[in-house]
Amino acid sequence: MDETQEEQLNQRSTNKYTSGSAYDLPEEFAMIAALDKKDTTEATETPVQEEKKAAAKRRQRVRSKRFVNLKNKIDVQKTYSLSEAVHTVLDLAKEKFDASIELNLITKKENVSGNVTLPHGTGKEKKIAVVNDDVLKQMEDKKIDFDVLVAKPEDMPKLAKHAKFLGPRGLMPNPKNGTIAAHPQKAAAQLGGNTVNYKTEKKAPLIHLIVGKKSFGEEKLTENVKAVFSAINPRQVKGASISSSMGPGVKVDVMSALQ
Repeated sequence: MDETQEEQLNQRSTNKYTSGSAYDLPEEFAMIAALDKKDTTEATETPVQEEKKAAAKRRQRVRSKRFVNLKNKIDVQKTYSLSEAVHTVLDLAKEKFDASIELNLITKKENVSGNVTLPHGTGKEKKIAVVNDDVLKQMEDKKIDFDVLVAKPEDMPKLAKHAKFLGPRGLMPNPKNGTIAAHPQKAAAQLGGNTVNYKTEKKAPLIHLIVGKKSFGEEKLTENVKAVFSAINPRQVKGASISSSMGPGVKVDVMSALQ
């Protein structure tokens, strides 16, 4: 697997909880999200829905021997301090390319969104687009070549019909993350730096956020993760894990990120 294949993984459905994440979520971590949803879905599920769930469970991917060997090196019962977790993830990151490192969070409520400035960025250059005729044409054709979309308030009616296309991809402009601005070019310049947006998934209280590359090393990755927890109130986080592109997830003690 190379960086191009990793990019393809990252472009999967944004609802990673139901479709399978490009990154590993510890089983215990995923179970918490499942329990969160159980009370609201159990009473309304039809026999057809139950069968679909059972079929999805039967289709769960079989992990490779390599992955299983790596996961066996982790104490799955342990919640690691942030420094221990970062060290462990890097130690197990055996990819032959400069793999991305992702932080996975379970929040106590849904519809959590905002932005955070990572002191060392993500290691990936973002392509920022400002709404214009060319961008609108791309959306008409259901094609995009940007990572962030910025719009003026008066542009929003033009984007309304594309909400179902942009929303699930986390691309719908929003004043909360600074992507709706009276001066979009200025906003685009600021967002093109080390500022990244985060948002819970559509059907689960999960946030997946790339916090750097394997090459960053422990210090830079730790500082980036701490910046995330400074932006997202740790008291609103029920669980956290960190993983590399093809490595197993390591559970993180959220409060240790504040020390």
